Amino acid sequence: MEDKEYFTITEIEGSVSKSDLFYAVQSRDLVFSFFIPEALYIAVEPYSEGKVGQVVLAYEGIISLTSDDSIRLIHDKSIQLTSLKLASRANATVHAINFPFQQKLPNSFMNSWRPRKLRDMPVSDIEAIVMAREVTDERKFLSSVLKSHNIHQDIPKIIKSNPVSVKLEDAVVRRDHLLHANLLSEPKVTIADDIDSSNLNTGNHRSNQFHELLAELIRIHPKLSKKQCEKILRQEVELSKDERSYDRKGIILDISDTELLWESSYGNQQTIKLNSLGTILSKVRKKINAS
Repeated sequence: MEDKEYFTITEIEGSVSKSDLFYAVQSRDLVFSFFIPEALYIAVEPYSEGKVGQVVLAYEGIISLTSDDSIRLIHDKSIQLTSLKLASRANATVHAINFPFQQKLPNSFMNSWRPRKLRDMPVSDIEAIVMAREVTDERKFLSSVLKSHNIHQDIPKIIKSNPVSVKLEDAVVRRDHLLHANLLSEPKVTIADDIDSSNLNTGNHRSNQFHELLAELIRIHPKLSKKQCEKILRQEVELSKDERSYDRKGIILDISDTELLWESSYGNQQTIKLNSLGTILSKVRKKINAS
């Protein structure tokens, strides 16, 4: 299959049968995704008992369904979504930091609001709900009119969901999801497991530029620890490309509490878990010592 971020179901059928694809979805090993034009979403805390909002985001790009909604889509062919995941933080911008409605919290739409910076969110699969709208409570409006024949100005408003409609025929499947479900034969390339097959120096194959950056840090700071490395990278990402002392190619795009996002000069973006940085450093150091 082509080296693409996502595939339509028709494109996949040359390598994976539709029955295998749907079986993976129904087994909760795979979910459907869609490309959606720019819209507003509210990022929410995952796994919270009630909805806890964090920030309003403007986002255009791939959104992914939950397993339940993916299964429902197979049966119903078209569904309306209120909850989803934003596939790439890089495609999001902050639209509003505070709770965007007049109603006091908690309410039937949201339990509470804890603002969070976009840079501190996951680089992929941000839990979100579709932006709602605040409208006049129609039942109380009609009740007021019938009782007094007048329209009062203080009729309360309610927050009404504004779902996104999607159709199975428009669904796509993300490459990383296919790899996770073992529906692609090629191995999933990650920073941690391609260390032995990538060159630190330019050769016949493309070098791993993140490893090259770590190698330079190790050569300058031979006793570099994971903590020191993370501190240096965080300092670098705050600077423009021209101001950076180590990452002169500007490959580091962002660092959150748990992940690092970088992009090679070939345009390929990858993420690593910060808790694996120590292991990667050790492997790069070993590679340097063996050369």
